[in-house]
Amino acid sequence: GGGGGGGDDEWDACTVRVTGIAAALTADELRALFEAEVRGVGSVRSCVLVTERRHGGVTPTAYVTLDSDAVAGMVAVLLNKRDVRGRELLVARCAPRAHRSYDDDDDDDDGGGG
Repeated sequence: GGGGGGGDDEWDACTVRVTGIAAALTADELRALFEAEVRGVGSVRSCVLVTERRHGGVTPTAYVTLDSDAVAGMVAVLLNKRDVRGRELLVARCAPRAHRSYDDDDDDDDGGGG
């Protein structure tokens, strides 16, 4: 059983979007951070760091693709709001662009204290 490929320019459900990245952080360091979290359960397929122009400045944003939807969900929870070099990383799942599904729970259930 093979598997089909899609266009690499569209993020899928296995991809998370990372913002709040310290300017000094490199794509390799970011990838290493994600790899450390998923070691033993999954792997990082790619890590792309881009700079988006916003509010007159440039904001580094990363797209990290994991090897499965479950791993992407897990790492988004583990690394969201993690302090890295004095900046709080914000990690969110990318919605598949091909079709939108509304079967996800939208409970804002904060499992942690502060």
